[in-house]
Amino acid sequence: MTSTQQTEQHPASGLPADLDEAVHRCLVAGFDGTTGVPHTLKGLIDRGLGGVILFTRNVRDADQVRRLTDELRALRPDLLVAIDNEGGGIGHLVAAGAPEVPGSYALGVVDDPDLTARCADALAGHLASLGISVSYAPVADLQHHPDNPIVRTRSFGADPELAARHLRAWITATEARGVASCAKHFPGHGGTVTDSHHEMAVDPRSYEEILADVEPFRAAVAAGVPMLMSAHVVYPALDPERPATLSRRILGDLLRHELGFEGVLVSDALEMKAIADRYGEAAGARLALAAGADQVIVAVPDLTTTLACRDAVIDALREGFLAEERVREAAGRVRGLAERYASGGVGGGAAGVSGGVGGGGVSVSGGVGGGDAEAGLEAARRAVRGGFAGVARSGGVAGSFPGAAAVDRVDGVARAGEVARAGGSPGSGGVAGSGGVAGAGGSPGSAAVARAAGVVGSAGSPGSAGVVGSAGSPGSAGVVGSAGSPGSAAVTGAAGLAGVAGVAGVARLDGAAVSAGSPGSAGVVGSAGSPGSAAVDGVDGVDGVDGVDGVDGVDGVDGVDGVARSGGAVRSSWSPGSAAMAGAAGLAGVAGLAGVAGVAGVAGVDGVDGVVRSGVGVGLRGVYVVDLFPSPHPALNWGGEDLLSAVRALDPTASGVALNEAPVEPGALVEGILRRAAGVPLVVATADAGLYPWQGELRERLVAGRGDAVVVETGLPGGGGHGGGAAGALCSFGRGRVNLRALAEVLVGGV
Repeated sequence: MTSTQQTEQHPASGLPADLDEAVHRCLVAGFDGTTGVPHTLKGLIDRGLGGVILFTRNVRDADQVRRLTDELRALRPDLLVAIDNEGGGIGHLVAAGAPEVPGSYALGVVDDPDLTARCADALAGHLASLGISVSYAPVADLQHHPDNPIVRTRSFGADPELAARHLRAWITATEARGVASCAKHFPGHGGTVTDSHHEMAVDPRSYEEILADVEPFRAAVAAGVPMLMSAHVVYPALDPERPATLSRRILGDLLRHELGFEGVLVSDALEMKAIADRYGEAAGARLALAAGADQVIVAVPDLTTTLACRDAVIDALREGFLAEERVREAAGRVRGLAERYASGGVGGGAAGVSGGVGGGGVSVSGGVGGGDAEAGLEAARRAVRGGFAGVARSGGVAGSFPGAAAVDRVDGVARAGEVARAGGSPGSGGVAGSGGVAGAGGSPGSAAVARAAGVVGSAGSPGSAGVVGSAGSPGSAGVVGSAGSPGSAAVTGAAGLAGVAGVAGVARLDGAAVSAGSPGSAGVVGSAGSPGSAAVDGVDGVDGVDGVDGVDGVDGVDGVDGVARSGGAVRSSWSPGSAAMAGAAGLAGVAGLAGVAGVAGVAGVDGVDGVVRSGVGVGLRGVYVVDLFPSPHPALNWGGEDLLSAVRALDPTASGVALNEAPVEPGALVEGILRRAAGVPLVVATADAGLYPWQGELRERLVAGRGDAVVVETGLPGGGGHGGGAAGALCSFGRGRVNLRALAEVLVGGV
């Protein structure tokens, strides 16, 4: 630096010109409007503003957004343009044609990193096509506390290893598009019971417990994530005095030194009440930069707040509170980020991603903005699960969600790569294998399903699943050449079928037609089902299938008199007071399952232990839908979609009500709903009813009046400490548009 450069001062701040620019590099500003750049914002950009953040208020359509980002970059090419773009209903680009993908929790339930990469690629490709260079996603928080109001389905789950797998997939796919990803909210927001948008959140856990939440961020750093976002949360075990955003111990010692993160650390928005109410946005800006943040977000559209934050940083430099070297260091990191990403990413063509994702390669191409436009709906379909006693698929996810029938994570079907499907009874070990390991016999009342091709297991005991080569005893699944006794399933032509105790017709059928079943039973072409059983013909082997083209394990499903078929829904008619629908005992009819990874058991839905899959459902027509959900989150644009609209898109004869606040007269509302729903199927959906007791109260009243009602949960099952979970509920693990579409397909039947 020359003597002239050192003494050159900016006329407005009185700071050296390059230091004045450095101050502005550390700011990210929100603004109002869809066309044109406000005069005040132009002034900030001229002085070196690091970035802008877009919200719904800045979006009219795709062409408009592209024109706006072009205009912003015409002012300065290295300006970063950012947006929150998590998926699952959290995003601001619906009007611009954003790809629909489920939230991260649903992706964790499916636990297919390749599919997560495809979803992330679709989102990033769309951003790149609009000229947006920074995506404030993915969420790396673990969802621990059932009463956490803000993380929930935004998280990949509670398991650090699971989250790490999907973070790697997301970051890698986004990077391939030339878009900067940002893992948030360091060191984790999942252990709180407070939304930091509204007040200061505190995580009271021990140092060791909190460090477990750090592991997903460690994985993100190892994957090369270019940005991290801090949490406005106090962690007394780490720093008893200040939230992470303002803590040198957390941002410096833990993040920079222990994790070795060298990228850009950005604060969460300073106008959030956790900072604004206790410190004020302006003081928050200088404190965050002093603690180690590189950029601070001031997202409010009123640019006077941004100017106040800027002036506070300048004053702190003049007064010696904030070291000049700290601001220059931060600005240098932002400048390096801009050099990599500010020009925009790969919005057209195909993006290829390989290596390091879930232990294998990931390739993503084609579709919206060059991405896979169908990935989101596929993920949402595969994520639908049948409640607490149903089947959960994926290593570490089975039984891991709050309220699940989690008995050592074996009261569902666990899947790790290409392992066996197995169901364990409470307290017993389910059968798990890989690469041709045979399954052992399940204990009484459990199901043992071995994936090994052609490998025989031991004989199932009464009440358990029989396996290849064994004789099906009463109450067990029959096998090759055996005759199904009452309460069992007879299978002919099978190449290794591991059945489920007392389950009739849980198998993959190749083109078999399904006849209408009488109450409590179902018949299939070529066989007559005996009472309480189903005959299955033409089974194309369940064992030896990788879970994509066959049963993905069914546990805790008994007394089911249903059959399955590939390529279509089993249709049935519903009549008032009917005890059964086409092979289903109690209510919901029969669902197909062939060819789907992660078939889920719908257990305990009014006596129906059925099976659901993408594109095939229980065939409810003319249904009355009651959808209960909280009001949309104003800061995140989170929510507002409703299940009734999704169902009516598939079945215009459906009717119902969508309600996002407690009714003034709940009794009158329930009475009116029961009257209008008389004679038709009733679906009652809630969203995190444990956090919003009015939902649970309405649901219980409705179910008391209609014992055959189908119960649906669109948030997390069992979330909240107020008895919010409903046993047997059909679960989507999110209520983004594709989540609701997938539920509608299951309920209505078919696409």
